[in-house]
Amino acid sequence: MVAVRTPGSTAHEDGTFVVRGAGTDLTVNNQGMTGQFVRRPVTGDCEVTARLVSRAGATGDRVGLLMAKSLSPFDQAAGTIVTGGTSAQLMLRPTVAGKSTFTGNAAVTAPCLLRLKRTGTHFTASVSSDDGATWTPLAEGDIPGFGDAPYYVGLVVCSRSPLTHSTTEFDEVSITPM
Repeated sequence: MVAVRTPGSTAHEDGTFVVRGAGTDLTVNNQGMTGQFVRRPVTGDCEVTARLVSRAGATGDRVGLLMAKSLSPFDQAAGTIVTGGTSAQLMLRPTVAGKSTFTGNAAVTAPCLLRLKRTGTHFTASVSSDDGATWTPLAEGDIPGFGDAPYYVGLVVCSRSPLTHSTTEFDEVSITPM
């Protein structure tokens, strides 16, 4: 539970993660992604699901689920990302030190469920506004060379303003091997 290039904090109590982070963005080219990344290492295919309970602080923040090939802020990554608390998309950073792209779009409001699934080099993002009975696919895409070496899966919070923190609550977090 450490920040990637920016100060932040994480608390966990009664199944709820409170993640507080700053950062410039998750899509910066040649400067790396910045934000608070609460994660654990995994190997092989997996699916991560979490309920975005609430967010406060920066109005244009990016929060959600992230799979990163390493802890380098420049490495390949994929995410199910909510921007400004209103729009969910699939984020893909297919090249090292490249710019992240955002595809798909669904209007969301907290609380909502987020899901990110990895199968090989293929990533799929989806959201659910109910109890998870119905999922809306956002988008899917590939990151060639992502590989099966241990990588990191978790929750990310980026305020998109280095001087302002965004605070986000997540619960019902699960990481399931496929």
